[in-house]
Amino acid sequence: YFIFLNYKNFICINFCNN
Repeated sequence: YFIFLNYKNFICINFCNN
């Protein structure tokens, strides 16, 4: 779960804010 959530968070940091 940690890796999955971390991956989702990484994508959001790079795309959600842009």
